[in-house]
Amino acid sequence: EPRFWGFFTNKVTNDSDYCAPPEHPSLSHPMPIPHRSTHQRAIFSGALVLVMLLPGVASAWWDIDHKTICEEALSQLSLEVRASVVELLDRPFPDACVWPDNIKRTRPETRPWHYRNSFPGVETIEQTAVPKDGDALSALKQQINVLTSAAPKQQRREALMWIGHLVGDLHQPFHVAYAEDLGGNRVYLTLPPHLQRLLGEQRDRVNMHAIWDGLISRYFGYLSDQDPAAAARIREASNAATDWQTQPSLNPNDWANESIAILNTPAAAYLTPYRLAALTEEYLLAHAPTVITRRQLASRRLALLLTALLGAQ
Repeated sequence: EPRFWGFFTNKVTNDSDYCAPPEHPSLSHPMPIPHRSTHQRAIFSGALVLVMLLPGVASAWWDIDHKTICEEALSQLSLEVRASVVELLDRPFPDACVWPDNIKRTRPETRPWHYRNSFPGVETIEQTAVPKDGDALSALKQQINVLTSAAPKQQRREALMWIGHLVGDLHQPFHVAYAEDLGGNRVYLTLPPHLQRLLGEQRDRVNMHAIWDGLISRYFGYLSDQDPAAAARIREASNAATDWQTQPSLNPNDWANESIAILNTPAAAYLTPYRLAALTEEYLLAHAPTVITRRQLASRRLALLLTALLGAQ
């Protein structure tokens, strides 16, 4: 049985309930940088540029990952729970999961709900203070309470959309990154011309938050199209890491702590002594398995959470 947080008992568990995240199994053979012909690069880069020029797409790449998490979670639900989700919503669940990002301008009070700030040297989310304006963890607790209450349908609908979104946010490491650099938004790396073309980017530098919010996933999409064998090795590594989570925690503090553990690895290049001056293809390739693993864990945990919240209705 998965371990549940105090959301379901109105009792916050103590630090002893924290379970350290499983280590990702290392690949038996390092993944080489895939070789592409000039023609292959031109075709894919041209397609990406075309997509990026479409209205609304350039600022919504992370939407794809949110939609993927919720779509995969929906596929793991029983028919009963899936019917409850569909009945409550007024749009497909994957689309509902990006709604919280779309209301930031009209409902600015919800902006802090997408993250939980930490600080250099932090090892667990329990070491951080709960901000007065809210954060991802407190917002998730609040929306779970709304979903399981007798609130009007519209409020419960919004709560379900928030839950789908926030589970994804808490699995993205830079949503629990440092307040001093706005969650990695002020940590810039030069984007070399060949990566600009490969990723369909027109800017010459990117920040760490954007890299983890979408560019690594975009690179994985590139590999899936241009080098299926390399993409398959990433999927194998991700599946192996996900399988290690034999008892998936439904304690959101654990999810945040896993994200912090990723930030604290030298390989992530977020800790000051290990920061990079420029983004490299090696970095994208090395961290693609981690991003896919986080996405898989998010979908699995979201499915279990929705089953716990809606299965007995």
